[in-house]
Amino acid sequence: MNQTLNLNTEHRFEEDTIDLREYWSIIRRHIWGILSLSLLLCLLAFVIIFSLKPIYEAHTTILLESQEANVVSIEEVYGINSKNMDYFYSQIEIIKSRSIAEAVVKKLNLEKHPEFDPAQQEKPFFSFNIMAFLQEFLPESMKQPVKKLTDEEKQRRIFDDIVAQVMSQLSITEHKKSLVLTISFNAYSPKLAAEVATEIANAYINNGFEANLEMTEQAVGWLNERLSGLKNNLTEAEQVLNAYRSRENLLDVQGIETIAARELETISKHLSEARRERTKLQSIYYQIQRAKKSGSIEKYEAISGILNSTAVQHAKDNEHDAQNAIAELSKRYGNRHPTMQAAKANHEKAKNSYLKLLKSVSRGIESQYRAVKANEVALEKEQRRIKGEIRNINSKSFKVTELTRNVETHKQIYETFFTRLKETSETSGMKTANARIIDVAIAPEFPIKPRKKLIMLITLILGLALGILLAFMKDSLNNTIQSVEDIDKKLHVPFLGVIPQQKLKKSELDSPLLAFYHDNKSSFSEAIRTVRTGIVMSSMNDDKKITLITSSVPNEGKTTVSINLAMALAQTEKVLLIDADMRRPSIAKACDFKSENGLATLIAGTSNIQDSIHHFEEWKLDILPSGIVPPNPQELLTSKQFKTLLKMLSQKYERIIIDSAPTQAVSDAYLISKYVTEVVYIVKADSTAHALAQAGLDKLKENNGHISGVVLNQLDMVKSGKYYSGDYYNGYYSNYGYAN
Repeated sequence: MNQTLNLNTEHRFEEDTIDLREYWSIIRRHIWGILSLSLLLCLLAFVIIFSLKPIYEAHTTILLESQEANVVSIEEVYGINSKNMDYFYSQIEIIKSRSIAEAVVKKLNLEKHPEFDPAQQEKPFFSFNIMAFLQEFLPESMKQPVKKLTDEEKQRRIFDDIVAQVMSQLSITEHKKSLVLTISFNAYSPKLAAEVATEIANAYINNGFEANLEMTEQAVGWLNERLSGLKNNLTEAEQVLNAYRSRENLLDVQGIETIAARELETISKHLSEARRERTKLQSIYYQIQRAKKSGSIEKYEAISGILNSTAVQHAKDNEHDAQNAIAELSKRYGNRHPTMQAAKANHEKAKNSYLKLLKSVSRGIESQYRAVKANEVALEKEQRRIKGEIRNINSKSFKVTELTRNVETHKQIYETFFTRLKETSETSGMKTANARIIDVAIAPEFPIKPRKKLIMLITLILGLALGILLAFMKDSLNNTIQSVEDIDKKLHVPFLGVIPQQKLKKSELDSPLLAFYHDNKSSFSEAIRTVRTGIVMSSMNDDKKITLITSSVPNEGKTTVSINLAMALAQTEKVLLIDADMRRPSIAKACDFKSENGLATLIAGTSNIQDSIHHFEEWKLDILPSGIVPPNPQELLTSKQFKTLLKMLSQKYERIIIDSAPTQAVSDAYLISKYVTEVVYIVKADSTAHALAQAGLDKLKENNGHISGVVLNQLDMVKSGKYYSGDYYNGYYSNYGYAN
């Protein structure tokens, strides 16, 4: 099972692998068809492109000016920055507009030019209006009413058609990172192409002149209307500012605001100092409170800075000296000795004096802390007051600033409009060009269309591509067995050999049935020997060597292979050739003998072996013909007599070759396959559909037939030499001199 899985995996891998040699062989196989199609398309393209009228293209280059009309300075009412890409593309659309095209048609009088005037154009040899033709056959109710046009309407329609044609033949090319445009026009006449391209540029520039003049006139009228309203707005804004100043008694808001700011700065500085001092004393104050609760000298001594006082330090030294005196006297006197009692009384007095002094210093620190804190509170209150005043001043200042700014804005707008009105009025008669011509169009010498060489090259490439595509489609639709690779890929059975197609002259035999005998040095004979070797190698270990030869359909060369293979085997073995195709027997006719006795009469028991088998000494071959065509061939082939006959003949001959009927015609081959050692399947090259061959092989396997291999018959070696240069059989026959 694992081996089968591995084989299937390898087979799928081979199918997924791209074989370039196979693709190349397909192209070579259809090379003449591909070249013919390409040549045909090239001829057709040649006829078409040389029948077309050449088209010429002329170019005019213009530069868009970087300054446009400034009417007012509120980034201009009408003027637009030409560096803006929106403006750039807008100018391109203006050049391509219908108004420009109409101006050009009128200026050059193109209505009378031969290229645009239908009356001056050549009439086509044949013209057909399908709509007019259909109108003739429609019923009256379905016919469209024909509207009669006046001469003016006809002229207008002709004019519109010419304008549309001019617009369609116009193209604009922009140059990156510049304001340069190239105007191009196509025409059959090089002179006309140059004239129209130049005139389009002139029409665009004139259109800009007219637009600027019209814009200036509109701007002057609009400025006059707006100026009176702007004057009223300015007066009203000034009145509102003055009224607010009077109501709030404001003379110099900025000076008052400066004084308050300085005062606030001074208060803030003192407040910061008071807060630092209060923070410094606050921790000492909390230590004093804890010492007062405990009443111990140690707690008072732990207060920061309390021991820095000279009086406190002197009292502490006295208490320490009294304590040291007690310690000295205790070495000589007892606790009740008068001297000891006096020393202890002295120490208690010094200690009380020291504690009293500590408390006095602490009270002084407490008083200092409370004074600092009261100062801080007073400064905070003053700071809040000044901030309130400043906020009030700022509020009024903001309002004054807002009203002042409003006055300045109205004043600036009014002065701007007034100035622009003067400038616009003075320059209303001037024209400003929005573009200028850099290069005037000249009549081109060579046409741009049709590009004959390029079209021919593209046609050739497309023809080759189409031909290759059709070749691959034809090859993919071809379901026949064409090569050895097809046997391996499509049938998945062993390959015994390939037999070349025989092209015999009229003086030779009409068929290659006896070709091995007549010319045993030909490529056909060598191919038969190759097949013989494969059969001998496949059945070396079998005692009974009975070979069945069959095919899918008639005319695949099954009988030819049977006769010639039997002759080849007869050179080394004792061989019997049996014609088991009892419906259309052909071996007796091919070998030029007649016999009513044969396989059918032997099975039926109406003849004996001596009368039925014919011996040919020159071939060293015995042949058992089919005999009289029986009415029931299948009954004979399934009988015990047939099985017994094969068993008896296999004891007499070293090898038996049986020529059977095709598998897709009748089921005779399936019946015989049960009694033979091996089956050789004949496939006609480039003729037999692989589905038919696969069906026949599968049916033989279902009947337990041992498939020795497939022989590819009637292969055109000349064709295979061209198209299958990588195949081993072509190299074999060519390199070893058997191709002829």
